[in-house]
Amino acid sequence: MQCLRAVIALVAQHFGPCLVFARTANGVQQSSAMDPAHLHRDILKTLGDALRKMSTPQWNEMMRNATATQRRRASQLMLQTEEVRLTLVNTTLSEIVDELRENEDGLIDGIDRLKTVLSRFSSVESVLNGISPVISILVRAVPPPGVRFEFFPTD
Repeated sequence: MQCLRAVIALVAQHFGPCLVFARTANGVQQSSAMDPAHLHRDILKTLGDALRKMSTPQWNEMMRNATATQRRRASQLMLQTEEVRLTLVNTTLSEIVDELRENEDGLIDGIDRLKTVLSRFSSVESVLNGISPVISILVRAVPPPGVRFEFFPTD
């Protein structure tokens, strides 16, 4: 996948932003986005989806069975997710395009994993472990003004 991204980056330098789909040897279709606007929209949508899932009766039921540490971590991650999401919504793409490009591989991988976790939505820990890497990258890349984040270790 890294080799594919390098080729795409070279093509993008000469032809501008692009969205490329590639079929791997096992037939799985993968995509790599070189367009920061697409990545920005995908991040916002996925973070919104995560917050919506974490506001459902199913989530509340899973939280009833969660440990105290998981409940604290979930509360903290929900707040951090909303802070980061609001920062991305209120920041123009031109202000953060370099940060998105610098962190593109990690963000694409993290968002893809988070989408998978949200589609399964099987446990509190899996959701927390899915959203945490995305938030940690975004907090470093596009820190919300005046907000300090602390990350809790996993159980």
